[in-house]
Amino acid sequence: MNNYERITAAIQNELAQDLPPWRRPWRTLRASGASGIPQKAISGRAYRGVNALLLWGRQDIDTRYVTYRQAQELGGYVRKGEHGSQVVFWQKRHYTARDESGEEEQRDSLLMKVYTVFSLSQCEHITLPKAKSDPAPLPPPPTIAMVYNTLRTRIEHGGDHACFVPSQDKVIMPRPEAFSSPDAYAATALHELTHWTGHESRLNRQFGKRFGDLAYAAEELVAEIGSAFLCAALGVDSALEHHASYLAHWKQLLAADSRAVITAASKAQAAADYVLAKIAAPAAAPAEAEEAAA
Repeated sequence: MNNYERITAAIQNELAQDLPPWRRPWRTLRASGASGIPQKAISGRAYRGVNALLLWGRQDIDTRYVTYRQAQELGGYVRKGEHGSQVVFWQKRHYTARDESGEEEQRDSLLMKVYTVFSLSQCEHITLPKAKSDPAPLPPPPTIAMVYNTLRTRIEHGGDHACFVPSQDKVIMPRPEAFSSPDAYAATALHELTHWTGHESRLNRQFGKRFGDLAYAAEELVAEIGSAFLCAALGVDSALEHHASYLAHWKQLLAADSRAVITAASKAQAAADYVLAKIAAPAAAPAEAEEAAA
């Protein structure tokens, strides 16, 4: 198998268990001091896109990861018999090609490579370097009403289904009291808001040419992964029941295109980044005003 097929097979294996692995009780994790997003142990940087999905699926106690060599460099080792997970990175490649006229030109491309990482809970005697500075504490998770207001999203409540209507650029949601909990409402809203980011006036996300009849499944996979990313970032408990029809579509999509899950995760990360940047902007404005006044 090539790298795309190998990564897709790992996600397919998780989907075969009927519930996607990235549905986790994020608020519980954050309250215990653990991070909802898997991190690189040395740099503290969060994994993104498909790498977050791959590592979430492991259900590790410690969601910080090192390579085999890094464990040794940190004075420790990976315990015998432990199995790591493959993650991907993109390496820039410069090459010379000929254009239609036969003249040579320099071109750039991205080459996907894989490497294996291990959770710190799989290692012994590792001493991590002291962080240069502690990250700023996250503010309390904003209520979804605040998210709506910040994004200026058009919301309509009523009925018994949730959806985004591109032609009217609005999100339709059942009334909050119809949900089993505020977190259940929030997780569903974040799913629909991920759809909302794909509108032509925002990220202009289109899958028709790429996936054809499976474009709907691709967009739903983006929305579900995007919702998971946003729930993790905002501290929302995203343990929701999944529809069997979604899982069937996703399995069909991944079987048809080995690159589909990598594309979906990348688009979902862009959607989550878009929403989080919009939420953060108003909070940063008062601080900037205070600095200017000082």
